[in-house]
Amino acid sequence: MMNYLSFQNISLPETSGIHDITSSCGELRFSISLPGNGPSKIFSITPLVLILHYGGEPTPFYGRPLLEEIYGPAWQTLNPIMIAPESLGGNWATEQNETLAINLFTKVLDYYKCSRSRTLVTGYSAGAIGSAQLALNYPELFSGVIPVAGYSAKVEKLIVPAHFLLSKNDELFPSPKIVDLLSDPNQHPNTKLTIVDAKSHYDVSSYKKPLNDCLEWINSIWNP
Repeated sequence: MMNYLSFQNISLPETSGIHDITSSCGELRFSISLPGNGPSKIFSITPLVLILHYGGEPTPFYGRPLLEEIYGPAWQTLNPIMIAPESLGGNWATEQNETLAINLFTKVLDYYKCSRSRTLVTGYSAGAIGSAQLALNYPELFSGVIPVAGYSAKVEKLIVPAHFLLSKNDELFPSPKIVDLLSDPNQHPNTKLTIVDAKSHYDVSSYKKPLNDCLEWINSIWNP
């Protein structure tokens, strides 16, 4: 199935830090961050985080700024492996990009023998919608999902623990709509919503602290 989206022949790094990786065909690109203790110290408790970039026409390693400037600093204390794939065409909702993301995630999960009970999928804007879709379609792979600055009506169907972060000033994804979707806590016991004081949908840097504040929630689902 879509063999050209396979990451099986890609070599993964063995040193700590952020690495930009390109497939031999040049079509598949992603950034990966290994924790400071290096892969020789990666054990079965090492978390794995999949980060989906925002919309737009992707430039090479389009997800790296989110990994390096937002999620990396916010979640450094988790000592996770983080991966930020570059979508084909910018739309995570396609079958092609869903396959790409899952193939990369499972490749990294198996290669480094990360914890299968300490996994997250997250994303910003279009990536938020994509992250919720992956959590909906592959609940066995993700122990939690954190969509940031985006949502769709499918949030009502999520069974994976979810924590939505959304600005009260978001002009593309109005917060009252998702409040209505999640208004019944009895129907959504595993879903949390935090309203963020960001200036607009495009105020990406304002989400660094709220993501850091999610650490308590993340640890609660990883260590119930």
